Amino acid sequence: MTFVLLYGNDGTGKSVLAKQVLELSDSGEHWSLATKNRKLYEKSSINSSELLAFNADDTVNPYKTMDAFHDRVAATVKLQPDKVPKVIVVDEITLLRSWAQPVVIEEINRVRRSQNKFLITKIGEQNAAAWARVNQLVYGELEHIANWAVIHNVVIIAITQLTELRTNITDDEGQVKSVGTGTFVVDAKENIRKLADVRILTEKDGRNGRGFWITYEKTQDWMAEILDGNNKPVYALKVDKDGLYKDLMARGVIE
Repeated sequence: MTFVLLYGNDGTGKSVLAKQVLELSDSGEHWSLATKNRKLYEKSSINSSELLAFNADDTVNPYKTMDAFHDRVAATVKLQPDKVPKVIVVDEITLLRSWAQPVVIEEINRVRRSQNKFLITKIGEQNAAAWARVNQLVYGELEHIANWAVIHNVVIIAITQLTELRTNITDDEGQVKSVGTGTFVVDAKENIRKLADVRILTEKDGRNGRGFWITYEKTQDWMAEILDGNNKPVYALKVDKDGLYKDLMARGVIE
């Protein structure tokens, strides 16, 4: 029914809030793409699956990890109606695009080997076809599961990080350098930001005060409006561990 993008800096409660949504829902699944989730879910009754695959040196194998993610999407969209979960948490999507790039590079090199051409080690900025393939491997799969969710009345919660906007400057020696601007935004490409029906920022001890806070940065007209004492819409609120679930219920995102 709804694709929710949940994002914030480390330690702002993203995974904990999403876990509480799963625990309070009639049925749910957790797709883990981060090892930090192991402790959080090890004693939980929630159906949690780690989709990460590793090399012999314990580094993430991007090829097998992307295969596992694609296989999980393919299996989910084929579920019988009585097996469809109410909520799916994809935790987290931050590195999917980074993992997709070596997959595309290998696809390109497979062709280049057959043509006896030199192999590439990275995707050039102007290689539109290669970047389109990266988008297909990431955005295409998220769009697929999001469309399926609308048809089958499922809430998808995708977790990601914040990233600092950067700009290029020229130093005194004429060298161009990339520097941080101090402004942080959701770590997701524009197509994924648009795909999300709802975007929620998580914060701790920040601009709104002490404690854990959520701020709705994108909502839909069909959502119920929550008003404060002055009859004004509330988009930022302090939450306890199950506060996200209760607020999504109140706004009509979760039924």
